Amino acid sequence: MAKFRYIYIEITNSCNFSCPFCPSSSLNQSEFMKLDDFKVVIDKIKKYTKTVYFHVKGEPLIHPNFEELLKILINTNLSVKITTNGTKLDKFGTLIINH
Repeated sequence: MAKFRYIYIEITNSCNFSCPFCPSSSLNQSEFMKLDDFKVVIDKIKKYTKTVYFHVKGEPLIHPNFEELLKILINTNLSVKITTNGTKLDKFGTLIINH
């Protein structure tokens, strides 16, 4: 049984905007979570939640392996919630909504 409503995972600190209120605007280096690291995290948390949240420090939809990250969640029967600025929904909107 899930113990947490959501578990938040920062898959990137990179963003395609530079909003003055956002902490990612002041970072010097963009980083993206590696697929292998993501798999390890998901394997460790899957018994504690039914939903993963991509959130806060970057724009998750610009992660170069975003579709693969979603597939890992789908194959693990986890749902995903995403905080996004919406500029890349044309690429992933249908994929996100259908899963």
